[in-house]
Parts: sequence; C-alpha cells; structure tokens
Amino acid sequence: MIESLITITSSITILALVFLFLYVKKFQEITELHRQIEELEKHAGDGDRVMKVREEFLAMIIHELRAPLSVIKGSADLIIREAGTLTKDQISELLDQIKTSSSDLLGMVNDMLDVSKIEAGRFEIYPKDAVLNDVLEEEYKMYVPLASEKGIDFSIHLDPYVSHVRFDPDKIRQVLNNLLSNALKFTPQGGKVDLLSEKVDGKVKITVSDTGIGIPEQIKAKLFNKFVQGAAGNHSSEKGTGLGLVIAKGIVEAHNGSIWMEDNKPKGVKFLFTLPIS
Repeated sequence: MIESLITITSSITILALVFLFLYVKKFQEITELHRQIEELEKHAGDGDRVMKVREEFLAMIIHELRAPLSVIKGSADLIIREAGTLTKDQISELLDQIKTSSSDLLGMVNDMLDVSKIEAGRFEIYPKDAVLNDVLEEEYKMYVPLASEKGIDFSIHLDPYVSHVRFDPDKIRQVLNNLLSNALKFTPQGGKVDLLSEKVDGKVKITVSDTGIGIPEQIKAKLFNKFVQGAAGNHSSEKGTGLGLVIAKGIVEAHNGSIWMEDNKPKGVKFLFTLPIS
C-alpha cells in the first residue's frame, strides 16, 4: 500500500511539474499577445474595433476554459483529499481525466493564440518543397479508424499530377485535421466522406466532402467568422471553440490560397481550398 502511495505521489508530482511548465509557457505567450494588442491600440485608427476584439477574446477564454479547468481542479482535489482511500484504478481514472481536460485546454488556448496572431498580422508559416499527396494520404490513414468505428464510408482520390508543392506541411495538416474531423463528426452512420486532390489552372485544389447534416442557411454567410459553429440548432451536443475554420482560412490565405464552402448536393457539404503550385 505504501509503495502504491509513493508511486501515486510521484506521478502527481511529475504531472504538477508538467502543468506548471505548460502554464508558464502559455502565460508568456498570452502576455506577449497582450503587449501586441496594446501596441495595436496605440497605432490603430479604429480603437473601438480593437477594444471589441479584446473583449471577444477575453469572453471566449472565460467561457471555453471553465469546463476543462473545473475537471482538472475537481480531479486533483479528490486525489489530494482521498489519496489514502482511492484504489490504483480510481487514481488512474482521475489522472486520465486530468490529462484529457488539460489536452482540451491546451488545444483551446492554441486556437485562441493562432486566431489572435492572424488578426494581428503576426501569423507565420514555414513553407518548403514537399509532396502534398503524401500529406493527404497520411491524414487519410489517421482518420480511417474513426470512420470505421462510426460506420462511415471514407475514401481518398489523389490526382497523380499533384506532386511537389511549396507549403508548410504542419499548417496544412492543421487545416486537414479541422476539415476531416468536422466531416466525420457531423456525418451519421452509413454516410460518406471523400478527400480528393486535383490540379487545376496552376493550382492544387483539395476537397473534403460529406453527406452529413450540412450547414444551416443562416450560418453560411458568416461561417469563417470567429466563434461561429457550422452545426447549429439541433446538434448542440457537438461543441467546439468555433475557431477552427477561422484558423484554416488564415493558414490557406497565408499560402496565397483560397478556401470556401459549397453544398454537396443532394446532401451534405464540401469544403474546398487551393494552394499555388509555385
């Protein structure tokens, strides 16, 4: 029993140190972001707009971060208070809850930082010559298990003439992760999701199409705005920060490309984006 408690205590100590490191790192990034916003205020002609951006940013932090922080605090308090009576499996389950919630928390913070950098004109990409089809195939394989679990027909169609393109592989993966995860999230069992590439007029066009619930008409015009979620109304159980498409748009446009949405008739939606070949 004593040996188990020592192991548990050591695990908690290591976890606390990891959280401390991540908190300090994120605090430094947010502090720098705050400095940039203040600098923007000094030189911006429209102070009201800057203030509105700041208020939206702070409101979003408070609203979205509350849930994972509550889980982390509650689980940690229970471990500290009841460590002597909890079983090893119970401790492990609580630590898993802390890990999952902290990952969600970091994901939200990273999204908010990315959007703020995009709005401040400080978002950077690091393009290099790479095979775009290889990146698409890697992303496809990563989502095959999820599609299979949900009973969704998931297929990929790659244009063999799409080869070397100058782009930032990590950032384009971020775009694909957003589009593919949304397509699979909002497509019911028995539906279909397709990922395809094609060379068109000196550009590469990437399409993610699904036969899911589609986008409500009132959302379409503002789909790429901050905090707007495509699956509104009756599908409120599928939640997120509403920042994924804003970030995807920023990434694609930083590559001098374009991103847009179309209806996937008779049912579902298509998200398309282009990248210049050179």
